[in-house]
Order: sequence, then structure tokens, then C-alpha cells
Amino acid sequence: MRKIPNEDGTLNAGYFKVLEETLTEMSLSLGGLNKAFEKLSPREIEVCRLIKSGATNKEIARALSLSYGTVAKHRERIRKKLVITKKGINLSSILQEGDT
Repeated sequence: MRKIPNEDGTLNAGYFKVLEETLTEMSLSLGGLNKAFEKLSPREIEVCRLIKSGATNKEIARALSLSYGTVAKHRERIRKKLVITKKGINLSSILQEGDT
């Protein structure tokens, strides 16, 4: 961003274009993610909020009176609905970007 204005105060069109394209991509990405959140059930949204707050599966199970396995299944379904297919992608990080 610091490279957008030239020393003489004019606009550096090249850097501005890169910034504009990056912001557009980010906006579209988040819009798609927000659309995906619409597919979640009310219970999955509850689980997402707890995951987002840093709760473990065990803590979520206790808070929602569910078994550990049920929480694990909810996480699996959430990942599927949000199209998070790679094991290395942290669900909590994705939820921090989203709208749950």
C-alpha cells in the first residue's frame, strides 16, 4: 500500500491495480465462504461457534451434552459442507474468516 502513491503524489497505477485485484479476490472468497455457511444446520453452527472460540471436541461435547463421537461427526460434516478437503487446513482458522 505504501507503494501506491508516487513520491510526487500521483497514483502508481500498477501497484493500485494489484491491490484492487487482491481485494476483489478476497471479497469473492469470503462471499463464497459465507454462502457455504448457509448450508450448515443450527447445531453445526453452534459447534462452529464453539470451535471458533477455541473449544476442544471434549469441551464442545460437554457444553452441548453430546458424545465426543457426535462432535467429531459434526466437524466432519462441517468440513464437507464448507468444502475443506485437505486435512492440513485448520477448521478454526477458516471459521475465524467466516460469518458464524
